[in-house]
Amino acid sequence: MIEIKDVSKTFYSKSASIKALKDCSLKINDGEIFGIIGHSGAGKSTLLRIINQLEKADKGEVLINGEEISGLPLKKLLKRRLKIGMIFQHFNLLWSKTVFENIELPLKIAMIDKKTRFQKVTSLIEMVGLKGKEKAYPNELSGGQKQRVGIARALANDPTILLCDEATSALDPKTSDAILDLLIDIRKKFPITIVLITHQMEVVQKICDRIAFMSDGEIVEVGKTEEVFAHPQKEKTKHFLLTSSSEIERTSNDLKALYPDGQLLRLVFDDSISDKPILSGVIQNTKLPLSIVNARLSPSLNGTVGSMYIHIAKISDQESNELIALLEKENVKVEVI
Repeated sequence: MIEIKDVSKTFYSKSASIKALKDCSLKINDGEIFGIIGHSGAGKSTLLRIINQLEKADKGEVLINGEEISGLPLKKLLKRRLKIGMIFQHFNLLWSKTVFENIELPLKIAMIDKKTRFQKVTSLIEMVGLKGKEKAYPNELSGGQKQRVGIARALANDPTILLCDEATSALDPKTSDAILDLLIDIRKKFPITIVLITHQMEVVQKICDRIAFMSDGEIVEVGKTEEVFAHPQKEKTKHFLLTSSSEIERTSNDLKALYPDGQLLRLVFDDSISDKPILSGVIQNTKLPLSIVNARLSPSLNGTVGSMYIHIAKISDQESNELIALLEKENVKVEVI
């Protein structure tokens, strides 16, 4: 388990100080895929770097499997860090070295013998789908292939923790999906905990067991992915989820243009109620001229999050409030568009 207890971090310059983290506390369970989301500057990358002690907190503790690592002597810290792999947005490969040599590098640093290195690297290359590319250089690879090299390199020393810093944001959607599928497969094959930061909502929705939302250096909300998406508890989280998805924003704008009159509502729900006839019951109770104008289901790692847009041609403020109250009583999240 990774435990972050009351961690704070301030960066100083000649003209100002920036509080990157403010009393952050978080528990990440063994074997889960945990996502950290938030706007740029929220403190996500700083928190990730504090987990592997590339950044030192001003105060607070970081414990891994009960051991407080933030105060370890350098020699012990370097040993512990061998079991924390990291992959990056821009791959961080050595351009003068081949695929094989890039993956082999951490094993050389760990002074693993040549025969074991060859066996390990060969196995990793096959696992990440790069067989036949052993002698290729990074400039001969696609973005997805470069990231696969980065993943294989991060796994070279059999880490128990894999940190992912915007690992898919430089990739096209199809390649991003393939990398996410690879991470899910890695979690199935190895006893590993994966922590990732991203601004891509579709990434956390597809791959993460739980997520934490950060804002202005603070952890605002933590929960199961499907629950946070369907029923965010904090206003900051609700606003972030609504405004951070370009697809949601585009759909909302398109529907507002198509239906300028009446009222347009966006309903969000999880799979615990997706098979219930909630909407038909609401229609019977209200007698409103309600029509469904858009709907979709988005699969997540442990469930499904659904969204639906409904349009009511004529509705009073009282009728609107009654309708929203009926829907929220059934655990449907309602947003007026």
